Amino acid sequence: MIEAEQADRLLRFFDEMLAFYRSFLAFEREKYEIIVSGDFAKLDESLRQEQAFTLKARGLEGDRVKLLEETDCTQYRFGDLAGEMDPSRSGTMQKLCEEISATLENVRLVNERAAGMTRMKMARVSKTLSEMENHPELKKIYGNKLSESAGPESTFSRKI
Repeated sequence: MIEAEQADRLLRFFDEMLAFYRSFLAFEREKYEIIVSGDFAKLDESLRQEQAFTLKARGLEGDRVKLLEETDCTQYRFGDLAGEMDPSRSGTMQKLCEEISATLENVRLVNERAAGMTRMKMARVSKTLSEMENHPELKKIYGNKLSESAGPESTFSRKI
């Protein structure tokens, strides 16, 4: 049985973790809309934000492990913690576990959708560039700039 003080620390931590992952989910949804819109400037900024979220998530995971060690709860799986708390706290912990799990699953699904949309848009760009490079009539219209481009690649293509 997890003692009351330890249970309260765990509940506070997992409540903060849930708040973080909810904001991460909101960000992922925003990022998907940016990808759909094709706004590269906003996408570039969102990639920096995503890196910050990823670093924060790693930090939270480290904090979670440390807290479980400090509260002597390393032997319990995340979903089992509620069953080891007194009844006045177990319902809250069970709800937090369910909400965190559901939120993480939603983050994963939105991220997969965004990755699929990005792949689709990149395939379209690649196909268009290939068509332009292989058709003399398009080279007449656009000139030889496509093959002569020695400048740096765009920020977007480097990050993809």
